[in-house]
Amino acid sequence: MHSEFGTAVTWDDALWSSVRHFDHKTYNIFTSNCYSFVANCLNRLCYRGSMSWNMINVAALVLFKGHWVDIKSIFRSLVPFSVVLCLGVLSVGWLFLIGLFSFSILLIGWFLLGSYCIKDLLDC
Repeated sequence: MHSEFGTAVTWDDALWSSVRHFDHKTYNIFTSNCYSFVANCLNRLCYRGSMSWNMINVAALVLFKGHWVDIKSIFRSLVPFSVVLCLGVLSVGWLFLIGLFSFSILLIGWFLLGSYCIKDLLDC
């Protein structure tokens, strides 16, 4: 089997190589998650001629090129977030939004630092 990046012959080959790579790794939302799995698979495929896929690239691809399956899926994704956001603002006030924004900035900073500054920190 092909284990080096960019050498997968088929999508299935790349997928199974990535499955074996992540088989005994512990899922961790900060370092080893579904985005790192997809980035690893895309690197094995040399997707779009690139072998430098990371979590940031995959998230940007989903955000800017992704499409909703149907109207129902939009509601299933956005309604729970909206309910939690409204409950947070109603119970805590505007401080909830400030805390959520601060946490989001810290999380984005973590992924940017791990993806571009400390290459071995995140598992892609």
